[in-house]
Order: sequence, then structure tokens, then C-alpha cells
Amino acid sequence: MQNMNRIVALVSIHSMLLALFAPGVAPARTQEPPGWDRVLALKPGDTVIVKLLAPKKKNRAGKVEKVEASGITLTVKGEPRLLRKEEIKSISYIQRPKANLVGGLIAAGGAALAATAETLGAAQDLSQLNSGQLTRSTGKHNLGLIIAGIGVAGGGLLVLLLAGRSKLIYQA
Repeated sequence: MQNMNRIVALVSIHSMLLALFAPGVAPARTQEPPGWDRVLALKPGDTVIVKLLAPKKKNRAGKVEKVEASGITLTVKGEPRLLRKEEIKSISYIQRPKANLVGGLIAAGGAALAATAETLGAAQDLSQLNSGQLTRSTGKHNLGLIIAGIGVAGGGLLVLLLAGRSKLIYQA
């Protein structure tokens, strides 16, 4: 029974990792690229990533300060930077940027809970050793906490995967 519990836990962890690293399948796009009107709808303080055209070909991430028909002003590293519309390749809006941190902390907390519960269960087994023989051990010490920790870690990974994504709002 103990081996079955470990197999289930390992399969769960492996399936979560596969979902995390598996490439997604993007549907075919038939619509026109997003226009500047979406950029004009941005509010001051919104977080965006701007990809520039050649020769610079750099990404600028920052908070929107001002949007005009001719360009966008971002606060990058505490300084305002004006980017003209002609030099912009694309702009992506970052939805809930702090959600990545929250998801990561939840996942780390769940993993720590599961690891601590497993360590305490092993310590309880070791305390029951009698002349090299393990007596009255079921191998289920703190099983509920281990499962709860894996569940919390999985929830944190879901928050990490589903929140804080970028959305393309302009493409030249």
C-alpha cells in the first residue's frame, strides 16, 4: 500500500511537470492584427511590454505614463521614455503581473508542507525501530499532510500558469 501511495504521488508530480513544460497548440488566426485603438485604451499605470522594430530590436517593459496617436510614453526604471508608433513592432498588456509571485509562493509553500510532512513521517518510523526491525509501521504517517501539500503546490502552479499572462494589443 505504501508503494502505491508513492507511485500515485510520483505520477501526480510528473503530470503537473509535463503540463507545465509541454508546448501549447495555438489556433490559426484569421483576424487582422490588433490596431492602435487598443493602445489608446490603456490607462496610466498599466504594465506593458513593447517590442521595437530594427535596428534596435529591443524589448521595453514598463508602466504606461501617457498614450497619444503618435506614440506611447512608458516609465522604465523610474524614467519616462517616449516610443514613437513608427518604431514599435508590437505591444503586449501584462494582466495581473503580481499573480506570478503569488502563484510561485503558493507552490513553494505547498511543496514545503509536503516535504516537512514526509520528513516527520520518516522520523516517526525511525523512532519505532526495534533492533533493526520496523514494528507497527504502516508507512502512512502524515499522509494527509503530504496529500494536502501536493494539492496546494498544484494549486500554486495553476495560479502561476493561468494568471499574469500577456495579451497582444498592438501589432504593426
